[in-house]
Amino acid sequence: MPFAPPVPGSPWLAPQDRSRLRARKREAVILAAARAFRDRGYHHTSLDEIAAGLGITKPTIYALFDGKEDLLFECFLAGVEPLRAALAHAESLYLQSEVVTSAQATLDHVIHGEERRLVELEAANEELGIAVRQGQYALQEV
Repeated sequence: MPFAPPVPGSPWLAPQDRSRLRARKREAVILAAARAFRDRGYHHTSLDEIAAGLGITKPTIYALFDGKEDLLFECFLAGVEPLRAALAHAESLYLQSEVVTSAQATLDHVIHGEERRLVELEAANEELGIAVRQGQYALQEV
């Protein structure tokens, strides 16, 4: 069922805006938690401390995450994502270089093949020219 557009002046956000806001809140909590875990260690960091650092309450964190372990896992995923992106980029560059190399090899093959054909045509033309001249001499002798 499609959502109706928000009523002008409504204090509630449209669904897509709520989703974006929720994602931004999750990112803020993940970043704060990652910093706290890095600085104080996982076992010496409480959700209350993370919440206080963001100016929110612990129930707000529980509304976004299942618990401290879930938050730690999300921190791990956030840390791994730039590595995954870098590897994907490197792989695309490698594949692009492979495609370019393959295309260059194909082009070289075609060019050298055409050069061979031109040489063969020139040789055939030369042989044809010799044959024509020999035929002309033969006709002159008759």
